[in-house]
Amino acid sequence: MTMEIKLETLEQKDQNGSEVHWKSYQEYTEDLSVNSRKLAFAGAGICWILKENTFPNTIIVSLFFIVIYFLFDILQYLVAAVSLRIWLRVKEKDYQTKNDTIKGSYEKPAFLDVIPFWLWILKIVSLITGYAFIGIHMIGTYS
Repeated sequence: MTMEIKLETLEQKDQNGSEVHWKSYQEYTEDLSVNSRKLAFAGAGICWILKENTFPNTIIVSLFFIVIYFLFDILQYLVAAVSLRIWLRVKEKDYQTKNDTIKGSYEKPAFLDVIPFWLWILKIVSLITGYAFIGIHMIGTYS
């Protein structure tokens, strides 16, 4: 009994060349979103631990940026889902009119991802800023 081993290159797996790379990009951004969400919850917990009788100003600012992070997180997915749904329904109706079916190939335009992409960037910047204020508080308090 012999075993045949097939080695496939990226070009053999993906004829148009970019699909594999976009899949990697999608995995990276998804991992970043999942892990940053955990960090945001942890940051809020750290702020709670660092409060004294009241919240110091730097911790209030940190919490503000963590809340902004969560708002951008929700908006990113909301805007992406709603814009994709609207665009897809328009394409399906147009395709249905021409072909008596909605089953077809639809090429998603890049502009649909512009706002969600910037919301993704803004949420990460908000989280980093929130942690920066935690750091500022700790340096000022414990140095």
